[in-house]
Amino acid sequence: MEEIEINQYLSHIKNIRRYSSHTITAYRTDLKQFSRFYGKNLLTVAQKDVRGYLLFLKTQEYSFRSINRKLEVLRSFYRYYRRFTDYQNYPCTHITPLRYVKPRGSYLTVEVIKNVLDGIRSEVNRKTVRDRLVLELLYQTGCRANEIINLRKDNIDFLRKQIKVLGKGKIERIIPLRKKLTQLIRKHLGLWEMKNQTPYLITNNKGKKIYPMFLWRLIRRHFNMGSVSAHTLRHSFATHLYHKRAPIKAIRDLLGHQSLRSTSAYLHLDIFQLIQIYTNSHPRTQSVREVRDGLCRFCEPPRANEEKRSESREQEVGCEH
Repeated sequence: MEEIEINQYLSHIKNIRRYSSHTITAYRTDLKQFSRFYGKNLLTVAQKDVRGYLLFLKTQEYSFRSINRKLEVLRSFYRYYRRFTDYQNYPCTHITPLRYVKPRGSYLTVEVIKNVLDGIRSEVNRKTVRDRLVLELLYQTGCRANEIINLRKDNIDFLRKQIKVLGKGKIERIIPLRKKLTQLIRKHLGLWEMKNQTPYLITNNKGKKIYPMFLWRLIRRHFNMGSVSAHTLRHSFATHLYHKRAPIKAIRDLLGHQSLRSTSAYLHLDIFQLIQIYTNSHPRTQSVREVRDGLCRFCEPPRANEEKRSESREQEVGCEH
């Protein structure tokens, strides 16, 4: 019985809400875990059962982020049955998510990315051309890993120099391409023409569609530094655009977000960017040098001016004697 209830809900979020396959898989896993914990019909759950489940997850040392995600799955599940069926109960009422500090994603500097990309000799063979193309697409378009994996050859418009990306919720967006990137795509297609017989732009060495682990290994092979992923390059894409004063709404559209709140998590500012913004925005500032010198007065011990004042005081004392 539980399988029928779960499958009915999953069919709704797949066909109506148009959630991605990865999201549906995660929701199915979370609902089956709760079903095993409860052991009865899911439509007979009470509020105390949900609270007991959350306490169980905490004792199993699940992170607050994972617990909140599982709670949101249950809330969505019971909202569906309350809205579209005769089910009137809502066992998640008055249960709030756990509070925690959300970790911000990391990003790489322009110099680091440039050194890695320039270090890939794309003229060597078709594998290096493919690797260079994948990394360039991730950084220059800000696409998600799944969007690069599912990018099709017919999504590329060489005439207009743009690509059509199918994002979350099956929402399409258009991303412009630089001339050099379109040239790299043409080169890649020419080298892989015989091997790649699929409709997808990127394939593995056997000519088959790539998968998430293949993409992860490709990135780690070239970015041999910490936990660099496709999401890191996506953060770098958004942050570097923001540093160049790109409008945040334009960045939102390029990333495929629905709200500015989601986009704001991708924007990182260092102290130099803050100084630049303060200097250009505040009416009482005149130059970056003025702000920098002002900050340095708080950070560095006094030197020349203090020495001169101390010398003058010593001379005055000597004259008195």
